[in-house]
Amino acid sequence: MKHLRRSMLVFVAVALLVMAAAVGPASALSVAGQRGNDYNVDGIGDFVAVSSVDHCLYRWYGNGAGTYGNGARDLCNQGANDYDLAAVGDVSGDGIGDVVTINRNDLCLYRWNGNPDGNFIAPQRVGCGWGPYAGSIAGAGDLNGDGKGDLVAVNANDNCLYLWKGIYGPGGGFGNAQVVGCGWAPYRGFITGVGDVTRDGKADLVAVNGDTGCLNLWRGTGTGGFGTAEVVGCGWDPYLPALAGAGDLNRDGIGDIVAINRYDNCMYRWSGTGTGRFGAAVRLGCGWSPYLYSVAN
Repeated sequence: MKHLRRSMLVFVAVALLVMAAAVGPASALSVAGQRGNDYNVDGIGDFVAVSSVDHCLYRWYGNGAGTYGNGARDLCNQGANDYDLAAVGDVSGDGIGDVVTINRNDLCLYRWNGNPDGNFIAPQRVGCGWGPYAGSIAGAGDLNGDGKGDLVAVNANDNCLYLWKGIYGPGGGFGNAQVVGCGWAPYRGFITGVGDVTRDGKADLVAVNGDTGCLNLWRGTGTGGFGTAEVVGCGWDPYLPALAGAGDLNRDGIGDIVAINRYDNCMYRWSGTGTGRFGAAVRLGCGWSPYLYSVAN
């Protein structure tokens, strides 16, 4: 009996080690590659947009079941209707998701830091001269594995994609612009970071080609770069421009996508499968027309 019990214990230990080797690291890496748009620090992706009705910022918390709770009004009278929003992840070092914007009036970049209670601090100016990137910035998550949220945008002058790596300074900021690649004109304004959708622990990028209506995926290299474009699917034109990487909405460790259909004004979700592809569209609710052009992507 002692030998039998010992054999059983050895078998269980080996099985646990095998499971840890097969699942554990991938799961941990997947979390590391997530997008970071978690504003109440519960590990679930949240959603932010500005209403065209009252020009206030609203937030919806993910419930872990693939959808969102009720919207809560946050900042008002901050000129929010004049901002392009990007859910950039944590750029202040407090573990809470932040939002950055380009003000269309002064063409300066602003940072809205998240608070532990889930709301945001009034915007603080980070820098100016962002005119070529207006309408195109997107939160990319952590692209280089340093735990800080990064920012990408297409320059309207040269149609190249640029990357700004997050740096933890006073309140949060970004490093110098780096060219990632050129020829991105069809994707300008339709890019979003999606977290890790390939389960390799590296943040990925998706965008709709405005000419073809097809969704493309770029696998992150983990060093701030991307692989070649892969066509994921077509027929995505109805979801422009309100496409956003949702982070992990259903607690499976894989990045998901949400978007508002501009024809029926309903929000839809596509769950990541872990292979770089997405499941079928699931309708989450309707009446989203006030947020169609102000989603934090």
